[in-house]
Amino acid sequence: MKKDSRAYGIGMTAWVIGIVAIIVFIVLLAFTPKTLIAPENGSRGAVGQVASGTMRFVGVLPCESCEGIRTELELRPDGTFTIKETYLGKIATEPYSQIGNWTTLRGNARDLKAVMYTINHDRLAGSRNFLLLADGNIKQLDSQQNEIKSDANYTLERQK
Repeated sequence: MKKDSRAYGIGMTAWVIGIVAIIVFIVLLAFTPKTLIAPENGSRGAVGQVASGTMRFVGVLPCESCEGIRTELELRPDGTFTIKETYLGKIATEPYSQIGNWTTLRGNARDLKAVMYTINHDRLAGSRNFLLLADGNIKQLDSQQNEIKSDANYTLERQK
């Protein structure tokens, strides 16, 4: 009788270990970063960076305490970016510039084929996401890569 209960205990242990391994795999898969992509016509710079040349986007993003933020974003094929922002209106300021690294991501919660550019992806704080639109322009997203729920225009136009 001891032999049968011992075999049952070993079988049950193996079953529990298998279930735990499946759960760990699912959790790890859920937190794996989105796949980096390269469009067919793009050339590859640093890992994950894709561009056929420098891409430049310009526009005025919304601002709660001013008339808007004139934003100029330049994405270079070597994986670096420059963003220059100027607050407009009553509290107009000198342009604020920042440099860092950017990457291309594919897929979001709404569209697995969506293409996003993330600047400062390598920093814990301060990363920003932009969705590539069908017309070649980009739209700023929130920190969870979702569209910002607002009537305001978060689009930057691509410069030729």
